[in-house]
Amino acid sequence: MIRNARLLEVVREIQEISKHELAVYDEKGVLLFSGLPPKGELDAEVREFLSSQALEQEAFGFLFFRIEEEEKTEYVLLVRRQGEDSRMVGLLAANELKNLSAAYREQADRNTFMQNVLLGNYLTADLYRRAERLRIKSSRWICYVIEAEGKKEPSLLAALRSMADKQTDFVTETDEKSVVFVKDIRSFRGLEEADTFAKTLSDTLISEIMIKVRVGYGNPAEELSEIARSYQEAELSLSVGRIFYAREQTISYQHLGIGRLIYQLPESLCEMYIREVFGDREIHIDEETRQAVEKFFENSLNIAETARQLYVHRNTLVYRLDRFQKEVGLDVRNFEDAISFKIAMMVRAQLKHIREGRGTRK
Repeated sequence: MIRNARLLEVVREIQEISKHELAVYDEKGVLLFSGLPPKGELDAEVREFLSSQALEQEAFGFLFFRIEEEEKTEYVLLVRRQGEDSRMVGLLAANELKNLSAAYREQADRNTFMQNVLLGNYLTADLYRRAERLRIKSSRWICYVIEAEGKKEPSLLAALRSMADKQTDFVTETDEKSVVFVKDIRSFRGLEEADTFAKTLSDTLISEIMIKVRVGYGNPAEELSEIARSYQEAELSLSVGRIFYAREQTISYQHLGIGRLIYQLPESLCEMYIREVFGDREIHIDEETRQAVEKFFENSLNIAETARQLYVHRNTLVYRLDRFQKEVGLDVRNFEDAISFKIAMMVRAQLKHIREGRGTRK
C-alpha cells in the first residue's frame, strides 16, 4: 500500500490538474483523502460498494472505482461527475494509483527479499528464482553496516536511502541498532573506492543529520548467494573494531589483521598469555607515557619521527620509554618486545570484552 503522504500528494495533484473533486478510501472503507465537502458523507455507500463485486459504478452523482493489486482491493476512488470527461478522469486517476501502489509493493517485496538474503534464509535455487521475479540482476555488491552512536534515529534510514541508487542498491534493517547498505560496486575501479564510500557515508551523516556513526564493511560479493557472507564480515568488522580499533570510524574486514584472530581467543588463553607477558605485575601506565608508546608504534618504532609528532625533544621521548620499560618490563624499542606488548594490549582488551559480556548476560 502507498504511504499516506505520497498518496495525498498524488491525489491532490490529480485533483488540481483535472479540476474534479476526488476522494480516496482504503480497503476497509476508511477515508484517506477527500476533496468532497463535507467529509465522510459517503462512507456508507463506499462500504456497500466494497461488499459488492463491482469494479466500477455510478451512484449519488459520483463515480466509484475499485483499485486492486493482485486481485486484492487496495483503494476505492470517488470522482464527482461534472461532465462527459469525468469517467476518463476517474480511469486515469485509478490507473495512476494502481501503478503507484504496485511500485510501492515491489519496493517492499525487494526490501523483504534482501533482509532474507542477508540472514541466509533462502536455498540457492529459491534465492535466484525470487530474484528473477523481482527483476534483480546479478551484480557485484559490498555490505556496509552502519551503526549509530546512541539511539538509532529514523532520520538515519531516510538519509541512507537518499544516498542509494534505487535500481541497484538496497538499504534495509535487520536489527534495532544498525542499518545495512548493500552497495552495487560495479562502477568501483578498485577496493580503495570501497573505503572511500565508507568514509563518505560517515562524513555525510555527520554533516547532514548530525549523527555520528561507525561503518563496517565486508569483502565483495560476486553473487547474490555471497551477500550473506559479506554482511557477516561487516558485522564482525564492527564487533572487532569496537574492541581493538575504537577510534576508527570505518572498519574493513580486510584490514582487521591480528584483531580478527585475537577476537576468537577464549578467556583461558587470554589469561594465560597475559601472565606470560606481564607475570604478576599490575600494569598502570600514565596517559603521557601511553600516548608516547602508541605514537611510537604508529611511526614504526622511529624515535625521531615520534618525537617530532609529539613536539618533544628526542631525549624526552627516550626518558618516557625508559620509564615505560621499568614499569612494564618490556623495551618497546626492541622489535620482539614491541610485538609482545602490542599483542598483550589487544588480548587484555579481548579479556575485558569477554568479562563485560558475561556480566551483561547475568
